[in-house]
Amino acid sequence: MRGYLPACPTVAWIACLTLGAAPGLLAAPQGTLVVSSDIPGIGVAVGDQRVDLSGAPVTVGLEPGQYELCLADGYGEVRRTAMVRPGETTRVAISWSDLSPAELHALGSARFDRGAYEEAVPFFRISAAAAPASIAFRNDLGLALHLSGRPAEARQVLEDVVRSDPGSAAAHFNLAGVLVSLGEREAALWEYGQARKLAPDDPNIWNDLAATLLEMGWAQRAELEYAGLTRQHAEYANGWFGYAACLERNHKTSQATDAWRRFLALGGSDADSEFVRVAKEHLAGKR
Repeated sequence: MRGYLPACPTVAWIACLTLGAAPGLLAAPQGTLVVSSDIPGIGVAVGDQRVDLSGAPVTVGLEPGQYELCLADGYGEVRRTAMVRPGETTRVAISWSDLSPAELHALGSARFDRGAYEEAVPFFRISAAAAPASIAFRNDLGLALHLSGRPAEARQVLEDVVRSDPGSAAAHFNLAGVLVSLGEREAALWEYGQARKLAPDDPNIWNDLAATLLEMGWAQRAELEYAGLTRQHAEYANGWFGYAACLERNHKTSQATDAWRRFLALGGSDADSEFVRVAKEHLAGKR
């Protein structure tokens, strides 16, 4: 499940020799390969040389043979083959319409997974439109829209997903996050509740539900939720952080101290983490 609240090389066309001699960029060719694309962020790589494809097509001189063209960015991957013949020019033009919904979604996921949510949106949008029956594609579009700062549009997409598939825990969960950002916390609680019913063993859903209760000022209810979460998922560090903050709010300092220490034992390896810094400040009496 790609859930709410979450490096790879630059996207490039990589020409990999399958048959024939080693390629040379713009060398005196026995055959010529011309590659072009209108997809942003793409370049052609032959040997050690890479050329951006955002402008004019790139011409590569190659020995005759079959070559594999790979559009890869560490996660998503699209492959095509091209046959280069002596004295002939082979043209390969790849556009959005040449890619399958699964390929488009994979390339969007590559951008999403490295935090480039705005870049992921067009890939997710086109893949979702091309495969409207895919709940996962539409859910990911809604999440990318939200994380790229477009909550109203994200809400529209995710509400449509929930109507199409009321049994999607991920869609309810992501919609809840959008509603929180829009200040509609009571509606968000309902969505978190639906998500929790559908995926009762997911600690992220439980944690966000408790956090929303705490933000709404319902600290006692939040404490009960955090207590249940930390009992059932004792190794879930985020639950202990939220529980500690909630106990502080409820003036239960001794119990909060134990919860802060438990959080640091589970999630304190990242010394640069803002959460670790907050926990240490609480234990030092600086907050």
